[in-house]
Amino acid sequence: FPSHDILPYETTTITDNSGNSVNNASFNVYELNEEVGNVAEGQVQVVNNSPLSIYGGIRSWKSSTVRDQTNEELISQRVQDSLIDEDLTTAVTVNWKKKKEYWCNIGSVVWVYNYLNDTWYKFDNITASCFIEIDGVLYFGTDGTIEKFDDLYLTDNGTAIDARWEMGFYDFDEEWLTKYMNNLWVSIGPQPSNSLDVQFAVNNDGLSDSQTIRYQLITFQNLNFANMSFQTSYNPQPFYLDIQAMGFCYFKVVLRNSSISETVTVLSINMPVRYGGRVI
Repeated sequence: FPSHDILPYETTTITDNSGNSVNNASFNVYELNEEVGNVAEGQVQVVNNSPLSIYGGIRSWKSSTVRDQTNEELISQRVQDSLIDEDLTTAVTVNWKKKKEYWCNIGSVVWVYNYLNDTWYKFDNITASCFIEIDGVLYFGTDGTIEKFDDLYLTDNGTAIDARWEMGFYDFDEEWLTKYMNNLWVSIGPQPSNSLDVQFAVNNDGLSDSQTIRYQLITFQNLNFANMSFQTSYNPQPFYLDIQAMGFCYFKVVLRNSSISETVTVLSINMPVRYGGRVI
């Protein structure tokens, strides 16, 4: 006969409501490493066939070449500065499979990991006691209410959603040279009514004044004659912005929309730059 391992186990006796006794075999589970584990009870999620646990951040566990052992990887490095001071034992998590998003709610903030495109972002004003996904729709429980997320909603229970994206400072691959920029192009997707506030900042100055771009199309949904235009193209549209960014080393763009009746999809940002002399 081929050799095989004999697994040690313990026998426990369980008595049911009828008084019948049943012997069950329970196999022991041993920790391989006590230094890393999970501090949020019941909040381990399986994402892409790998468990995600919470311990000093968010960690992924992947199989290794050694039998019954897994490798641990910290995947929350990009938001670690925000997570490090939080009480991770209070985390409430969910894997929103339809959106390919892992959600971690602590207090009133949700850190979201989109594992499809490997990006992190966050929502605030969400305090969930639990999450559940039903037919691709995400619901969550609060103190006395059940609420859901839907792309069709333009407000947060009637409150405007302040959507903001801030680019990190960028040196255009030449940290030692000064740069000059006089124009900027931003492309947004066609929608019946949308707008975008655009600002920029450089290392030697603060945020610029905001410039607003608008893309409005004629539809019979929420028809407002004050917003009528002769725009008939339903294609993505680039918008030109005149800016004055002189003698900088680092540059960033800030995009924002806080309208109570609009959505906006940003497709691209083009930042043509001219190089100058050395940074002194």
